[in-house]
Amino acid sequence: MDSLAVAFFAFLGGDLRFFLSSIIPNQHFPIATVLINLTGSFLLAFITTYIAERWPLPHWLVVGMSTGFVGAFTTFSGFSLEELTLLTRHQLGLGVIYLLTSLIGGFLLASFGMALGRKLLN
Repeated sequence: MDSLAVAFFAFLGGDLRFFLSSIIPNQHFPIATVLINLTGSFLLAFITTYIAERWPLPHWLVVGMSTGFVGAFTTFSGFSLEELTLLTRHQLGLGVIYLLTSLIGGFLLASFGMALGRKLLN
């Protein structure tokens, strides 16, 4: 059942990522990927910290939402390719901004998601 849930939720997460990437302009800076990955960092921490603990959901549903939806919604490979593209185009400043925004922002939003989840549990 876990595999089916992951596949189903991955379809939804990947489709949402595709939709958002198509409506958010990415002309000089990969803002869509940044927003998607930062949102995913928050969601994964919040789902695993709060939702999975607050409600007695079946394991397959939690795995589907976290591994399936968030895993397909976020994109490390897209981040890597866009970072490399900025660097090979000699856009070092934008490359550094993208790298730091993604890494630090992802960490901060995951921390926020976990903290919010814990606060709501108490």
